[in-house]
Amino acid sequence: MLSSKRVVLPLVGSFFLPGKAKETIEEIEDQELAQIAWAEYYFFSAKAKECVEIVEKYLNHEDVILRLSADMLYTFSNLTLGDAFAAQCAREDVYRCFEKIMKENTPIEEKASCVFAYYVISIFIHIPLKKKYHL
Repeated sequence: MLSSKRVVLPLVGSFFLPGKAKETIEEIEDQELAQIAWAEYYFFSAKAKECVEIVEKYLNHEDVILRLSADMLYTFSNLTLGDAFAAQCAREDVYRCFEKIMKENTPIEEKASCVFAYYVISIFIHIPLKKKYHL
């Protein structure tokens, strides 16, 4: 996986005034990260299908941050759409990324992003954490 200076779920991690989400996304210079932010916007606007359509191309991305963001959004959107199998596949990919990154000599920010994604998905959909990863 490629090293990245990006952040997981860039819209959620941004500050903006109510009603100014679109303007905030348009200011993101990194086009791939902006696409993830648009997917977040659609998910939180109850447009899960549009979210899925954007993030599908990032599910196997070499950049772990884009991949984790896509996996998280794909999991939650597909649960909303009633596709538990697709949601489970993306959730399992977060775990694979988590295990791989934790074994490698990667920047602490990437490890933290993996921990964040792993815990968020596990907690939000009530999946018990693997015992060896209780932090």
